[in-house]
Amino acid sequence: MEFRASHRYARSSPRKARLVANLVRGKNVNSALEVLLFEHKRAGHMVEQLIHGAIQNANQFVSRAKDLRKSDPRTFRTKYSNVEKEIDKFDVDNLFIKQLWVDEGPRLKRWLPRAMGRATPIIKRMCHINVVLGYRTE
Repeated sequence: MEFRASHRYARSSPRKARLVANLVRGKNVNSALEVLLFEHKRAGHMVEQLIHGAIQNANQFVSRAKDLRKSDPRTFRTKYSNVEKEIDKFDVDNLFIKQLWVDEGPRLKRWLPRAMGRATPIIKRMCHINVVLGYRTE
């Protein structure tokens, strides 16, 4: 099972966000959140919120599947037949960061007036942060 979340148009440069992404890629979600708790970068907070969102997506998927099993078992078997065993044993502690990547987003261009009628461009960068959580079956 894979669970996804993305933060688009994040106001951080992609280069700085990739530094944080490289710290937690491949780790268990609990250890990744511990690392991000002490990471004092703006992108660290964004990645932390993104991982929390992906965990909530996983919880919602499992709870909806369990509700559907109770209310309509036939539809449940057609929709969730490939993950039926994993839904029964689902535990957040078995989630890990399977993929975490940062793409470049659009740029805001501003101009700063300088001496003698000149102007200097100021480029404010944005990025798209994406995370995919995987489920380890043990």
